[in-house]
Amino acid sequence: MNTMLFREMAAAVETSSLVCIFTDQENTDLCNAGFLGFVSPELVFLKAVSPNGFADGFVIYHTEDIYRVDFDGPYEKKLRQLYALRNQKHHHFAPEETQTLYAWLERLMQENKVVSFSFGESHSVDIQGVIKDLSPGGVSVLQYDDYGNEAGRTQIDLLTISRLSFDSMEEESLGLLHESRTPSAHNNQEENE
Repeated sequence: MNTMLFREMAAAVETSSLVCIFTDQENTDLCNAGFLGFVSPELVFLKAVSPNGFADGFVIYHTEDIYRVDFDGPYEKKLRQLYALRNQKHHHFAPEETQTLYAWLERLMQENKVVSFSFGESHSVDIQGVIKDLSPGGVSVLQYDDYGNEAGRTQIDLLTISRLSFDSMEEESLGLLHESRTPSAHNNQEENE
């Protein structure tokens, strides 16, 4: 990432500007919008905002994967206005500028968060699930399918992760679907009937 772009992004953190981040040079219309939580030479933390102005979780990028950031355009202004009109707030998930990807993964594993992983330049989600084990070189994920069912375990090389997201509406929905399938959820439901 060039120095000028890095400085602009750091300034956007200070001014709480809504930005659009682009990482896929093959699909130049595809971006994630939101407020930058922090920018470091290694990672960028985005408080994501949906196209309809709702708080939509968090996204972590490798700084070097970002090739373009849009600031203060009509789309960013529209989303900021919708976010304000809907009285949206991201729940408190204070990032620390010194954290590494490993530290984030460790925190998400401890909190049993549903996480989405992307690889390469694509924004498409390649793997979703909960982190079950972590080592300095890799992460073990219990995968969930689109219906919240367990879909086996997978091992991921940490160096291949290009994008990580959590607490979005999609991840929260998968977590709810998965929880509804556990025996304790069924027992609680039967007790309430």
